[in-house]
Parts: sequence; C-alpha cells; structure tokens
Amino acid sequence: MWELTSVAEAERLSVGLRYRVLRNREPLIAVSTLYSGSDDVTQAELEIARSQILDITDLEVDHSIAFIELASPDQVTGLPRYTAAQAAGELAILPAVPGREIDPRLIPAIEAASTEPGELILGAFIRVDSISYLPIVISTFNAGRPGTLLYLLNFSQLLDTVTKGEISPRTTFSLFHPLTGTTNHASLPALASEPEAHHVVNIDMGLYEWQLTWSFDANGSGSAEQRLAYTIALGGTLITLMLSFIIYNLLHQRQIIGEQIEKKTLELIETQTLLIQREKMAALGQMVASISHELNTPIGNSLLAATLLRSRSKDLVATLGDHNGLLTDYDRKDAIDTFVSVAAESTRLIEKNIQRATELIRSFKQVAVDQSSERRRRFNLSETLRELEHTLAPSLRAERLQFTLDVPGSINMDSYPGALYQVISNLVSNSMTHAYDHSHDDRTPYRGELLLEVTSIDKEHILIVFSDDGVGVADSVQANIFDPFFTTRLGSGGSGLGLHIVFTLVTDVLGGSIKLMSVEHGTTFQMTIPTSAPESKRS
Repeated sequence: MWELTSVAEAERLSVGLRYRVLRNREPLIAVSTLYSGSDDVTQAELEIARSQILDITDLEVDHSIAFIELASPDQVTGLPRYTAAQAAGELAILPAVPGREIDPRLIPAIEAASTEPGELILGAFIRVDSISYLPIVISTFNAGRPGTLLYLLNFSQLLDTVTKGEISPRTTFSLFHPLTGTTNHASLPALASEPEAHHVVNIDMGLYEWQLTWSFDANGSGSAEQRLAYTIALGGTLITLMLSFIIYNLLHQRQIIGEQIEKKTLELIETQTLLIQREKMAALGQMVASISHELNTPIGNSLLAATLLRSRSKDLVATLGDHNGLLTDYDRKDAIDTFVSVAAESTRLIEKNIQRATELIRSFKQVAVDQSSERRRRFNLSETLRELEHTLAPSLRAERLQFTLDVPGSINMDSYPGALYQVISNLVSNSMTHAYDHSHDDRTPYRGELLLEVTSIDKEHILIVFSDDGVGVADSVQANIFDPFFTTRLGSGGSGLGLHIVFTLVTDVLGGSIKLMSVEHGTTFQMTIPTSAPESKRS
C-alpha cells in the first residue's frame, strides 16, 4: 500500500512541478507584451520592466532577460552569430552587457523559437558547474527588427525552491531532458539506503517531454531482499504455530481471520479515500496554478502599459519644456500626437486587461468556493458551467484544445455545483491526458475539440453528454474504465483515479448515472442527473 501511495504522490508532485515551472514564464510574457506594444524598446526600458516584474511576481530565482538579434556570420566557420541588443540580469551565462555576442550554448533555444513564431518555447537545459539553466524564448520584433526574447532561469535554484518542504527524505527524483542524455538536472539529496521502488513520469513541457524518475525508500534502512527474507521466515513460523493449534482453536482462528480481513478492508477503504481526496485537491491546485498564471498576465500587461505611458509622459514633458529653442512647433506637435497615440493605446490595454482579470477572479472565486466547501445550493446550470469554462480556458489554450459549451439558459438546479465542477474538470483532464498525441507537431491552431451538451429529459432530469474527437477507448479496457487505480498510462501522467472520482460523484453525490457510449470516433460519456440531488446522497 505504501508503494501505491508513493506512486500517487509522485504523480501529484509531478503535475505540481510542471505548473510551478510554467508559472515562471510570466516575466517573458510581460516583456514580450512591452516589445509588441512599442515602436522601439530601449535598454533603459527593459531594465525598468525587469524591475517592475520583480516587484509584481516576488521572483526569488536568479535570471536574465535579453533581446537577441542575428549578427553577421562568423568569417571563419560561416556559422550564425547572435548578439544581445539589450540585456538585463545577473547570470554569468547571459550577463547584462548590451551588444555582446551570446554564449553558443544558447543558440539552439533561439533557433527553436524561429520554428514556432509567437510561441513560448522551453529550450533544453544548459549545465554549467553543477547548475542547470533553463532558457525560455519567444520570437518578436523591436523597431521593425526581428529578434528573439530570451529569458534564462537558474533552474537548479528554482527546483530547490519548489521542492523545499514538499518531498520527504524517503523520496527523491532525477530529471532528464531528451537532448541532454543521462545528465540529471534535479541534483536532489540521495536516499539513506537503496530504494525499494521506482516510478517514471513523463511531463509535457511543450517542445520537449521531461522525464522524472522517482525513487522510494520504504523505511530508510535495509534492503528489500533482507526484509523479504525476514518476512518469509516470520510467516513460516506463524504458519507452523497456526497448524499446531488449528485442531483446538479452529473457531477462534476463524474469528481472528475475519477480524483481520475486516481491518484490512477498512484500511484499504481509508487509503483509497485519502488518495481520491488528494487527487481532487491536486486538480484544484492545478486550477489555482493555471488561474494564477492567467491572472498575472493581464496584471503584468497593465503595469507595463502604465510604465510605458509614464516613460512617454516624461519624454513629452521634456520636449515641451525645451528652453533652448532647438525644437520647432512642428516638432512639438509631432511629440504631442505621438504621446496621444501611445496614451490611447496604453489606456485601452489597461482597461482590457483589468476587465479580463476581473472576469477571471469572479469566475474562479465561485468555482473555488463551491469545490472546496462541497455545499449544496440553487444555481443556474448555464451560468455555473460558463464560470467553469473560464477557469479551464488557460489549460485548454495551453493544450491547443477547443472547448464548445452548449447549455440552455433555462435549467435551474438544486444540487452540488462543486461536485459538478469536479466531474467536468476530470473529464476534460482525462481527454487532455489520453485522447491526443502530445508528441505530434501540429501547426494548426487547434489539435482537438471537446464538446459539452446539456438537454432536458423532463422537469426533474437532465442529460449531459461530454465528447472529444481523440483516439477513443480500446474495446478491451472499456469495462474497467471507471475502476479505481485503472489506467492505460501509468507512469505517463495517469493515476487511475480521475474517472473513478467522476463515477463516484455522479452516482453517490449528484444521484445520477454515467456510462461510456460506443461511438465510431473519439470518446463520449453520457450522464443522466436529477435537477434536485437526493438528500440522502450527501450527509
């Protein structure tokens, strides 16, 4: 049972690590907005932006940011050369020295960005003196010149921060990147003794998949073979004693065995309940991380727009305050026109991003309250599912999946919206994990579509149909799809609890039924749910 618990914990921590790493893309998103919204970004403006980002995000990881331009090829080798037109930060591998040629080890990440214009790319790790650096890049322009924004993180420092207090001394993992071979980028402390079990989790980081190899030590001392030998010896002794007294104590032994079975059954139920609760909280934690990332983007955009407006205001004041007579009235009028244009655009960006942040906060607040409290209340189904759609949007956009919601506005329910949120979220997560090929390089805007349709059966029941257009479910596993701990992707992002939680919530909490439909393409789930949940289903 400890091994099963460790596997579930490894899956949860792997998901958490992925989202904590992806959250550190926010400074690059903010700076790319500055470049795309300005005619010409200067070195000083980049330094101001970086300082503002540090204040907003409380980023405690060493990093550097630079705008990279392609220089003339090397005269000897003919290979391309790249220079940092602007640079800000403290990392030795990417110092704040504008005009300096960059380290050749950064070039693969920069060239990868050119193959995915406008997309955030996490490049391969760069290992220097036992420290791993993670380059994050995106192609953009500055004053009409094409280039690449490069954001370089001290990944080893980030990993120490993320794992501190999260991983027990009996657990560790190694982190491998497909382009760096056997180099372990985790560098976590070794276990006290040989691990008894290993578990591999592959996490999708966009252009590449990272491999986390987890190792578990059951008790921190002794080998698995020694414990097995002790267990066999002890078991043999107990069996001998039982055989010696079985004639005289048959009824007593039966009673003991019955009590042991009952105890183990209760322990298994408690463990399963604990794992299910962890899975539910992991889903809520994933939603929190996703919304936090999505929320920081409009807030960061608004602050950068305000910073740009303040900078342009200072330029205007300096121009209008020219006392040397060097500027003509035409120059002043041109400066005013330029400022008015920048002010209008900055104001529009600030208003748009604040509205976006307000919508996200309102939607997430309701979803989080319902899902954490598991309270019963009356609600409009269309409004509730629209709120959930807002919270799922960042994850769906990251996976390039389209989500279509078809819900009548006239359906009102007296039920548990938190349970309904969990059901839909798990079905969406199941499609993300299993329905689509994550390694396929698809240049189309979307690589799949999810559809949620709701219709009224009668005044007391509704029909919810969730479907995707992915690879579908093999006939050989359809009978086990709702079983606990059953998964076709153990070690690759599947814990085997997602659909079991869906089945439990639909039948035990919402008072309905769910079944997997036989369809020609993709996967379809059909749920029949009462508009008023039975009182006896939730104490």
